[in-house]
Amino acid sequence: MADGPGDSREDGWAEVIARTHRRGIAVLGYVDTGYLGHLSPPHPPPSPHRTVARWLAAARADIAAWYRHYGDDIGGVFLDRAHGSCESAATYRRLTTDVRRHHPGAVTALNPGGAVPRCFEGAVDVVLAFEGDLDRYRGSGPGAGEFDWPARSARATRIWHVVYGVPRPELDATVERDPAHSGTRMVLRFRRFAAPTENHASAAAN
Repeated sequence: MADGPGDSREDGWAEVIARTHRRGIAVLGYVDTGYLGHLSPPHPPPSPHRTVARWLAAARADIAAWYRHYGDDIGGVFLDRAHGSCESAATYRRLTTDVRRHHPGAVTALNPGGAVPRCFEGAVDVVLAFEGDLDRYRGSGPGAGEFDWPARSARATRIWHVVYGVPRPELDATVERDPAHSGTRMVLRFRRFAAPTENHASAAAN
């Protein structure tokens, strides 16, 4: 779910989240981590949270709000605008430890906007290593979501790829890309909805 938990529980979303949870689908609450404040002028984060400590506190507050509003129907968190340095990996590892301590079984997914170094292995459950259109995904290298480190254990971080605009006849070929795109991949024919409706649960299932 995008845009954060908001100030209070929304009944429309609560119904959709609960129904989706009952179907065995994990709903992840959106948490903006603001690159942990590492952006430099002229593009500063659009928020007063400028330091790592303040962004970390804001992320923890959003995570707590998701569970306060929607309880265990929330299956985890989606940590967006992630910074991809090894120094930042330690911060995301602390967030994951917090989430697991308070909500056993919760999934932590991270969106750094591309491939990350091996220090991120185990820091979160999932790294979203690619988000873009099919033409870019057909390329090679980190910009196309390729990792240069394989998983070392069954608990290793999984890899997700979100690919927009994949025609139905090309879904299988896109999923079965070459071994350089190692790990678990999620390929979506993406569609946005203006408000919570019955379609949200069915879209999540697809």
